[in-house]
Amino acid sequence: MKLIDYILKFSFAFCLGLFIIFKGSPLIFNKAKELKQENLTEIKLEFLSVKYITPNDKSYIKIEGLLSNNKAFKRIYQTSERKHINLLNILTGNINSSKINMDQILPLELTQEHLLKLSDVRVNFNKSGNLDKLVINQQYIIGEKASYLRVIFVYFLGALTFTLGVLSLTVALIMAFRNLNIYRNTGKLPEIQNTFDSKIKGLEFFLKFFKGK
Repeated sequence: MKLIDYILKFSFAFCLGLFIIFKGSPLIFNKAKELKQENLTEIKLEFLSVKYITPNDKSYIKIEGLLSNNKAFKRIYQTSERKHINLLNILTGNINSSKINMDQILPLELTQEHLLKLSDVRVNFNKSGNLDKLVINQQYIIGEKASYLRVIFVYFLGALTFTLGVLSLTVALIMAFRNLNIYRNTGKLPEIQNTFDSKIKGLEFFLKFFKGK
């Protein structure tokens, strides 16, 4: 039974380390690359409207649209968030957003003539096929550009995950060879403590092992 317990626990430790190294960290690195590259596809707008969600409630603004690939989208924003200001700036040609009087321009529904003037329209869809980002004239209407700090943090998280995976696998290998040597010398397998303390001791052993080198 102890031999089976050894095989199961060390197999789990090895598999966990390998999974973190070859599956976990690459996923995080790929996510960082996606944030950095941000692949946007050029597209055309077939319909676009901006209006208050209800005539009597001016706390929320609803943006609805239709893309040339027949995908419709809708977003509702609080006016206090001011996430709609970029779009209103583009549609009104007003560079200074503080001068925009929304009560005078809403509801707003663009004609085909106005939509043709929006020559630079780019989008990004998530894995589910839903609209993730909408960029008009280099202004983010839906979604936002990932900050450099966020990209750096995700890369750091990937590197940290990879390092933890290597440490986990190395500790498991060192402990396996150490216990095997004990078995060869004594004919008995030492007990395996499956506790948090044992993991800490394993890391301490790992550090002492390399300090001794």
